[in-house]
Amino acid sequence: MITVSSLHSLRKEKIFLVCRVLILGLSIILATGCSSDEPIREGPTVSTSAVSDFTDVTAIGGGNVTAEGGSEVTVRGVCWSTVTPPTISDSKTTDGTGTGIFNSSITGLVANTTYFIRAYATSEVGTAYGNVESFTTQPAFEPFTAVAISGGWKHSLALRADGTLWAWGSNEYGQLGDGTNVNRASPVQIGSDFAAIAAGGTHSLGIKTDGTLWEWGNDIATPEKVGSGFGTIAAGKDHSLALRTDGVLWTWGNNAYGQLGDGTYTAKAKPAELDPGYKAIGAGDGLSFAVKTDGSLWAWGGDEFDIRAEPEQIDIGYTKIAAGWYRAFALKTDGKLWDWGGQSKFWAQLDGEEIGSGYEAYAKGGGHALVVKTDGSLWAWGMNGGGQLGDGTNVDSASPVQIGPGYATIAAGEGHSLALKTDGTLWAWGRNDNRQLGDGTLVNKNTPEQIRFLQP
Repeated sequence: MITVSSLHSLRKEKIFLVCRVLILGLSIILATGCSSDEPIREGPTVSTSAVSDFTDVTAIGGGNVTAEGGSEVTVRGVCWSTVTPPTISDSKTTDGTGTGIFNSSITGLVANTTYFIRAYATSEVGTAYGNVESFTTQPAFEPFTAVAISGGWKHSLALRADGTLWAWGSNEYGQLGDGTNVNRASPVQIGSDFAAIAAGGTHSLGIKTDGTLWEWGNDIATPEKVGSGFGTIAAGKDHSLALRTDGVLWTWGNNAYGQLGDGTYTAKAKPAELDPGYKAIGAGDGLSFAVKTDGSLWAWGGDEFDIRAEPEQIDIGYTKIAAGWYRAFALKTDGKLWDWGGQSKFWAQLDGEEIGSGYEAYAKGGGHALVVKTDGSLWAWGMNGGGQLGDGTNVDSASPVQIGPGYATIAAGEGHSLALKTDGTLWAWGRNDNRQLGDGTLVNKNTPEQIRFLQP
């Protein structure tokens, strides 16, 4: 006879049996899974680099993929947003595949805005992210305009229409004149009431509207008055020329190659009178050039191969001169432009080369040349390792290549170039290792880039 208690017992046994079956099945499943030979797959390992060289609308970011995690990284880059954390569904770059360090050019930013950024790496496992970094773009800039420019060894000067003097680039020796030795990535105002400027190797010159002559650099961090009655200046690598309004030429600075033209090799700390009768001057690396009122072209100084400690006439029939570090452009009275000198051994290469007619402006750098034709077209040739020709390459060119239209004035530094367009806007390109382009970065540019400055 089946009793109530026996029914309860049967139910307990059935429940116990079912539980044992379930536990046994689960154990089998777990054991089977654990015994699989397939490894557990991990995603990539990536870190984010600090953001650098940011302007009002651009920045440079990057990252480092140190491990792929067993599956190939098919895309990597950075992503950014105004909220954190950013993901690849926000704005992003794509910068290659695999492991290693990479840089990312970030564009399309908004001025005076804080952004969050992190690197990412994607494989078939998924997307891994690096640490979050943040940066704030610079306030809005406006185009920098000027009426005169000058390129030094690794710094630049500009004169605005209101007479204010601006400087940027290398400042190791105080050549910017702002009272510091801090390199400047964008133009900073130095003074006012200037009428002429000249940038040398590690020094700068300026003439004020009252004719006073000012000098700074070579461990003098602010402009100092060194004379009066001057109208024209030229700054070489380490010496200076200044022409008074009465045509008397004055020279000072290093004189190791006779570049002061006084018949000695003794340096002079302050301007010293040389000769009268000049109307145009130019200075390079150990070389000096001048045009007399009768149109005769003169040169002195030199290099380790040959020197002249006094002015020596090299030709006749000239009106203007524009000297680079080793060569000079000279304009004849017939309007034809000539190229004088060589990259070295100047006195052995005095067979000037005729460039042609129809040139509005011309400038010589450390190893490159710039000219602007009367139609406003800019042309360049010579060395181009830093992009100083502006043709979009880093390949030297022995013949002139056209850079673009609409130019009015040019200046050349040792390895960088400056230009003013007909609307007065300032453009720069070439080497930027000391921020001599003034674009707020340390990145070389091989095409002209418009320069802007921060309003106070």
